Amino acid sequence: METIEKIMQEQFQRRNFKYRLFFSGLLFEKYIFKFDKIPKYKERGLLLRNYYFLMRYLDDIIDGDILIKDYITIDDKIKYLEEKLSNFTNKSNPKDDVDKMIKECHLLAEDIGFSMENESKFIINSLIFDGYRLLSWNNNKELKIVSSDELNKHFYDLDILGTISGCLKIYNENEENINALYYLGKASRKYYDMRDFVEDIKRGLVNISREDIQKFNITENDIYKVINISDEYIKICKNSFSNSKLLNILPESILNFLMECYNYSNENLDLYHNLISDCKLRNSTRLTLNLGYEQPIKKYLRTIKKN
Repeated sequence: METIEKIMQEQFQRRNFKYRLFFSGLLFEKYIFKFDKIPKYKERGLLLRNYYFLMRYLDDIIDGDILIKDYITIDDKIKYLEEKLSNFTNKSNPKDDVDKMIKECHLLAEDIGFSMENESKFIINSLIFDGYRLLSWNNNKELKIVSSDELNKHFYDLDILGTISGCLKIYNENEENINALYYLGKASRKYYDMRDFVEDIKRGLVNISREDIQKFNITENDIYKVINISDEYIKICKNSFSNSKLLNILPESILNFLMECYNYSNENLDLYHNLISDCKLRNSTRLTLNLGYEQPIKKYLRTIKKN
């Protein structure tokens, strides 16, 4: 596990206090599994930690936060992720630290009694999807705006079939519970879209479908007004809409779109609450869903409503 420890140290050095606190919390998840009397709790806790760091590391690579030798351009980074994707299938000999992490996660999951191969494919393919959107902006200054079906599939694969499905396996839950958690995943996605909206667009990731562009009469000029927001507003964007000044500088068409995202997140959170009461979930799972998903969403939505 030396590879994971090495990656963890890199992550701790680059991240802020909030993320460091979250990372530290992952180390104690195995004790919650033990308290919940989940079989192989040590292995599950280790897999949860290692798998999160692996996927976070790959996400940082495509975002440009981590530089890999010989994979400098976005084209190169996409090819790198495609290579790692193939390694989940052929399980070839490790070529670098990421391959070692993949192998370690494979072995841990197999030891517990399941596979994370499908979940990994969905997540990595979603990262590659973002990579091509970043490539379009970085190389040609063209914003890649896709259809509603494409965007919904991208996030369904990433959030539901990838992240939530994988968590249900690690937490030793009935995978049929994904039907209820689907609505929590949708509420969470709109929360992320709102929270990171300005920062994402400035990077070239437009999470507005072609259909919504037309529905809300969002013009190219509206989008470029967001792109041209000075970097001093980025910190505000990370805690979006807590400052009314940010609201005032967004074009009305985009503000209307974001308010629909707000309503959509609220509606899906309500649907989730209606269904989750009938699900037989472990205490450890409910605690994680509450602290990791529900509370951040609710806090953010309250902030929007206040402003």
